[in-house]
Amino acid sequence: MSAELAIVILGCRVEPGGDVRGALKRRLARGARVFREHGARWVIVSGGKRWQGISEAQAMRHELERLGVPGELILEEARSCSTRENAFFSRALLDAHAIDHIRLVTCDFHMRRAAGLFRDHGLRVTEHPARSPISASTRAQRSLSELFKSALDRYLSRRADARSSA
Repeated sequence: MSAELAIVILGCRVEPGGDVRGALKRRLARGARVFREHGARWVIVSGGKRWQGISEAQAMRHELERLGVPGELILEEARSCSTRENAFFSRALLDAHAIDHIRLVTCDFHMRRAAGLFRDHGLRVTEHPARSPISASTRAQRSLSELFKSALDRYLSRRADARSSA
């Protein structure tokens, strides 16, 4: 197992009762497979949105434990409500453990933007996308949405930089 890196899995919608399905289930299955194949010092589950009182991070922890990832290696980042915040709050957890290299797990159509945001926070990122079984038209819609969100991320980053240098 590698002691110098962590796996970071990004959250997604949680079903009633904390049940994970769809995109989140695929992300967690991919994350568990990455853990089994490569190991990691920590597995960070990142997601603070609450669905019927259960945070994404809580539901993700339970599913990863069910998939065989040791609970003592799972860290919950349960404050983020966006991909930008996933990167920001995960970075704080990683800093606390002196880790600057991650294996990032999210949906394939989301990976480019997500990895860019984590890199913007000074992290080395190895990408492990979870394949999305979606139609070509849905993939095109999601890609367009990700382009828009990337532009918004760049704008917000420039605004923050301008404020900090003023």
